[in-house]
Amino acid sequence: MYRHEVYLDDLATRSADPDEFVIDGFDHGHSRGYAEYAEAIDLRLDLERAIGETAEKYIDSLPHLAALYYITTEVGPDDAAAIAGKSGTKKCWWLTSVVKPLRHELCEKLELFAPRKPTWQDRYRAGVEAPLLCLIERYTADGNLRMVATLQSMAAHESCKQLMQRLQLPKSHVQYLRLLGHRELNRIYRCAA
Repeated sequence: MYRHEVYLDDLATRSADPDEFVIDGFDHGHSRGYAEYAEAIDLRLDLERAIGETAEKYIDSLPHLAALYYITTEVGPDDAAAIAGKSGTKKCWWLTSVVKPLRHELCEKLELFAPRKPTWQDRYRAGVEAPLLCLIERYTADGNLRMVATLQSMAAHESCKQLMQRLQLPKSHVQYLRLLGHRELNRIYRCAA
C-alpha cells in the first residue's frame, strides 16, 4: 500500500489556500466491512462477558448452570433438564422458575429488550387518526357525549383528574369510561389489549 506523508510545514509553505488539502482516511471500500467485523467482535465479547458473569454468579447452582447451558446452546429442554436433575413436573418448574428469570437477566445484561406490541396510542401518534375519528363520529351519532369527551381526552393525553372536572363525574365513573374507550380503540385499531 502506498502512503504519502504530508507535513504541516509543507502545507503552510506550499499553499495559502487550506481548501486544497483534505485529510482523507476512511473513504476506501474496506471501512464498511471493518465496521461490521468490529461490531460482530463487540457483540461476541459482550456475550462472552455476560455468560461468564452469570456463570460465576451461579457457580454453586447446577439448575442455573444447566439453564445457562440451555439458553446459550442448541441443547434441547429435555436434555438440559436432565443435566439439572429435573424431570417430569420438576422440569416445568425448572423452565418457569429458573430458565425464564435467567433468560430475562441475560437480556438485561446485554440490554436486549423484548419487542412490545404496538398500542392504539402508538398508531395514533404515528398519524393514523381515521379510526379514532370514526369512533368519535359513531358515539356522537348515538348521542353519547360523555364517551366522545372521554375519547377526545384520551387522544389529547389529558389526565383522569382533568376529565373528572370537565365532566363533573366521580373518579370511578371516569375510569370506567376510559376503560371502555381503551377497549374500543384497541379493537378499532386492531391492537392487542
